[in-house]
Amino acid sequence: MKKVPHGGGDGQPPSPAQLAIRKALKRVEEGLGEHFPEALDPLKAALAVAAVGCLSDNAQPTTLILIARPGAGKSMALNFMMPDGDDDWLNDYVYRSDKLTAASFVSHRADLPKETLSEEVDLLPRIKGKTLLSKELAPFFRGKREELMHTFAILTAVLDGTGFVSDSGAHGRRGYIGPINFQWLGATPPLSSEALEVMAQLGPRLLFYDADRKRKNAEELVEYAKHADIQDRLRACWRAVHDFLCVLYSACPPGSVASGSIAVSELHLKRLAFWADVLTRLRALPGQPAEHPERALGMLENIARGSAIAHGQATVNDYDLAQVGHIALSSGVAGRGRVFRALLANGGTATTAEIEKLASMSAPTALRYMEELAAVGLAHFTEGKGNAPATVALVEAFAELCSAPLLKAKWGEGEG
Repeated sequence: MKKVPHGGGDGQPPSPAQLAIRKALKRVEEGLGEHFPEALDPLKAALAVAAVGCLSDNAQPTTLILIARPGAGKSMALNFMMPDGDDDWLNDYVYRSDKLTAASFVSHRADLPKETLSEEVDLLPRIKGKTLLSKELAPFFRGKREELMHTFAILTAVLDGTGFVSDSGAHGRRGYIGPINFQWLGATPPLSSEALEVMAQLGPRLLFYDADRKRKNAEELVEYAKHADIQDRLRACWRAVHDFLCVLYSACPPGSVASGSIAVSELHLKRLAFWADVLTRLRALPGQPAEHPERALGMLENIARGSAIAHGQATVNDYDLAQVGHIALSSGVAGRGRVFRALLANGGTATTAEIEKLASMSAPTALRYMEELAAVGLAHFTEGKGNAPATVALVEAFAELCSAPLLKAKWGEGEG
C-alpha cells in the first residue's frame, strides 16, 4: 500500500490531502451544527475510529460503543456513516450489520453442514480492514452471567486482532489464524451492573462513549415538532458525512498513514497515559486490582491519532485529547465517571453536596461513588464528622487532569 505524505507538522504547510479533508469535515460540522448539534461530537468520535483504519502500523482492533438512553439519538451518528445500498462504493470500507452475536464471527451452526460454513458465512473475514457498524448492540450486554462470560470471552479473543479459532462438537475446529484488524462502531442503552462486572473480570477490548443528551422541555418539543423536514435534514447530513468519507478514504486509504507521521506532544502523551490509567480504574471491581493500562493506552492513542487524521491535521491537539478524555470517563462504571468529572471541574476536591450538584445525583449515590473512587485508587475519601461534610480529593498524580481539555457532559438527569 502506498504511504500517503502527511504534512502540516512542525510548522509545515498542510498537504493537499489534509486540506481536502478539512474542507469536507467543515461541511459536516456546518450541517450537524445547524440541524443536530448534539450529535456532532459523537459523530466525530466515530469518524476518528474509522480513521484509525488509515494507520499502517496498527494491529489492534478498535471498538467504540455509543451509550445513551432510548430515544437520545445514539444511533444517529452511525446512520450517517451507513452505505446507501449494496452498490455504494462505501461498502469497500464499511460493513453494516444491524444484528449479530458473538457466534457470528466464526459460526458453528449445528443446522448447517460443515462444507457450507466458510468465509461467506463467517463475519470475521468479511470485516477485515473495514469498519463494522452495528446500531443495536443491546443483546450483547444482556443475559445471565454465564452467557455474558461466554460472549465477552469470544469478544476478548476476536479483539486481539490475531484471528479466532474455536472447537465445537458439531463441526470440530474452525476459525482463522493470522492478523485480522478492523474497527467496530456500535450503540446500546446503558449497561447493567452485571455486564460491567463481567467486563471488568475479562478485561475486554471495548471502549464506550456517553452520547446521551438532556431531555427536551415542552417548549423545545414544540419547536422540534414545527420542523416537518426532519427526513430532509437527516438526508442532507448523511450526504455530508458520505462525501467526507469519500474524501478521507481517497486521501488516506486504509493502511496508508504511518502512526509516527501524526505527532503527539510530550504533554498530550502524558495525559493519554493518565486517561488510560483512569479508564482501567473506573471499570475495576472494588477490592480487586485493575487491568494493566497498556492496551487501553494503545487504543486511546490510536483514537487520538485517528481524530487528527479526520480533522486533516498532522498533530494531535486539545480537541482530540478532549474526545479521549470523554471516552475514558464513559468506559467504566457510569457513576464513577460522573463523580470523577465533577472532581475535575471542582479543582480536584469536593464535598458530598458539591458532587451532588455537579454530577446531578442524590447524596447517597454521590457518597457511594466517592467511596468507590477511593477504593480503586483514584481519590482519597474522608468521612464526615460532626458538622464537617464528607470529602473526596483526587490522588495527587491525577490532579494534573484538572487542567486537561474535556468535552461538556452529555447526560442531563441525575440518578436516584
